[in-house]
Formats: sequence, C-alpha cells, structure tokens
Amino acid sequence: MNKKLLLGLLLLVVACGLLAACTTQPDDTNTPSAGDITGVNTCLETHDLSSERGINSVITLGTLELTYEGENTAAAAINADLRAHLDAYLTETADQDEMLAMENDSLTFTHELIYEPVAIDGQYISIIASGYDYQGGAAHPNTYLEGFVYDAATGERLTLADLLPEGYQEELRNSVINQISAAGEENNYYPGYEDLIDGVIAQENWYLKDNNIYLIFNPDQIAPYALGVLEFPYPYQSGE
Repeated sequence: MNKKLLLGLLLLVVACGLLAACTTQPDDTNTPSAGDITGVNTCLETHDLSSERGINSVITLGTLELTYEGENTAAAAINADLRAHLDAYLTETADQDEMLAMENDSLTFTHELIYEPVAIDGQYISIIASGYDYQGGAAHPNTYLEGFVYDAATGERLTLADLLPEGYQEELRNSVINQISAAGEENNYYPGYEDLIDGVIAQENWYLKDNNIYLIFNPDQIAPYALGVLEFPYPYQSGE
C-alpha cells in the first residue's frame, strides 16, 4: 500500500477518536462442524472524547466475539448482548464525564471495560468484564468485575435461579460466611457484612468455571476497598 495512503488512513482513524487492535484465540481441539464455536475474537477500542465531545476522557473497550462455523443463532445472540452492554457503558460513561466536565473543565477521566473468556463448552459460556474507572485527583480508581453466563444452546443470559433450586439465596449466603469464617478473616470485613451479602447476590454478578459458581463481590460491597475484588466459589454440577 502507498505510504501516504496508509498514513492518511491512520490519521483518519485517530481523528475519529477510535483505535482498535484485535486478536483471535482459536479453539483447535476438534475439527469444527456446522454451528460449532471455533474461537474468540477480542479487540481493544480506544475512544478519545477530546475531539468528539471536547472533554479529557479516554474510554477503552475490550470487545469479545464468539466465532463459529456456518450459522449459530445462540452465539450471534451472545455477541449482540455483549456488544450492547459495551455500547451502553460507553454512552453512559461519556455522558457522565461530560456533565462533570461542565462544572470543571480541567478534570481528566480514564475508563476501561474489558471482556475476557472464562469457560466455553457445549452447555455454558462464561465471560467476565474487568472494569476500571478513574477521575484525576481521586484517592484511587474504581475497579470491579462483571460476570456473564449464557446458555450455549439458546444464547440466553442465565440467572442463578436457572441453575439452582428454590431457596438458593440462603445456601449461597451461608457458603460465603463459612468461607470467610474458615479463613479467620471476619475482622477484615465491614461490621454486619453478613446482612449485606443477600443484596449483592441479588445483583446476579457471577460466573461458571470448573464446576463452580463464582460469586463476585466488588470493592466496598462487603469489605473495604483495600481487599479488592472478592470471589467465593460454590460447587455446582450441571444437571443438579
């Protein structure tokens, strides 16, 4: 390609405030049949809002797309849902930064929401999103995880009630309390943290991996920020 043309295309991309870099992780364990998921394509999109909205905000999105052989309506639905979640985050975050910048145009903002595949098999597809939000001058960034679990056959996002029997909330609550107690770490958590667990479980933030449901507790939900993101496994066998 002509060097001047290549440079012109690069400048055009930068001017639009979007840079993307992609990688593909193939699943080469078997020869794919029609409809089989063949791998994961991930990209990094960097949205610089200085040109688009005139604010000092950079938002990086880590997209994820399941690749598949032929047609796979479930995988296509999962891809669409994941993309919609990123788009909503981008819009809401940009709007929020713009409102804050109207009060103080010297503020700077850095945001990331990056998808990562956790487990992909014939039944379930688990994905996590790592989040990072920082406003210049703040004591620390806000870091967090979001879990996404889908039915590989239908593409529907699953809830805990789809996998566990009625009354699972108390079982999960007791499991978390017992794990904290067994580690002798009760004093590291907020006083009365036990009463906060149900509210976090109701937010449906979890993922599946290696026959375990991992419950995600983000900073400041049941413990101080310094403890970081907390994950508590709960044994789960498909078909229970």
